[in-house]
Amino acid sequence: MRHWGLSVCAAIFLALCMTTQAWSEDIDCDSFIKNPDGSWTVIQKVFIPVQNVRVVEGTVFRPGGTFLGDDMTVRLTKACPNKQVTVPEEPGQPEQASAQPQMPRTPYVPLSNYADANGNIDIQRLTCAHLAAASPIDIETLVTWYSGWYAGAAKRRGINLARVQYAIRNVADYCKANQNRRLADALNILLKSQ
Repeated sequence: MRHWGLSVCAAIFLALCMTTQAWSEDIDCDSFIKNPDGSWTVIQKVFIPVQNVRVVEGTVFRPGGTFLGDDMTVRLTKACPNKQVTVPEEPGQPEQASAQPQMPRTPYVPLSNYADANGNIDIQRLTCAHLAAASPIDIETLVTWYSGWYAGAAKRRGINLARVQYAIRNVADYCKANQNRRLADALNILLKSQ
């Protein structure tokens, strides 16, 4: 009986190791750059296996942080061991050909720029253009907050994380294509369809 128990434990351990190796091999390393501080930046929309989510360009995974319960810097370092660190170019330096793709240098406009003296942002005054110019973390924070408010108004007591992540992507994509729309209108339309 004891040998049977050890065999079962060994089989489970082997299955976990194979699963870990499978999801590491499925990562598209060309969609990321490795930064000098140990963080990784998404340079094009990429699908993250296992979590089954798509991540937009500009997202940064920092050491010690978690993404859906996973430290993506550790995962990316294991999946992409040959990825070279991309050193940002110094201003005024001539551009050199690089084997690594470079991030677009479009600066993000913090949503906090639209806050009142108390730090509150009136969502009714924002347009999709404001959201399209925001950083991925600002977009995620705002849409998650609004989704929670919307669910509370509908007296829903649970959260469907996959649905919220899907809404974040949809709102970001919609606002990039429809920058003249009022943000509250876009959120209401897209969240009603969830």
